[in-house]
Amino acid sequence: MDLGDAPIRRGVLFLVNIGVPIVAGVVSGDLQPTVSAAVLGMLLSFADNNGALPRRLRLLAMDAAAIAIAGCAGYLS
Repeated sequence: MDLGDAPIRRGVLFLVNIGVPIVAGVVSGDLQPTVSAAVLGMLLSFADNNGALPRRLRLLAMDAAAIAIAGCAGYLS
């Protein structure tokens, strides 16, 4: 894949990983699993990069930790 295509690919990845669960939840009327699916899609989208597997897994773990910390802080506040 050409480097010029990377932003388009990532944009489509974000749209699919976050947009599809939101649309499915709105259509079905059940929004509780929609939030979890959208957050998981966001996590996987942010962890996508062109590095080697250990680097990608480390980024995935850091993203998961940041989302968990922010979720806990939001819950506590």
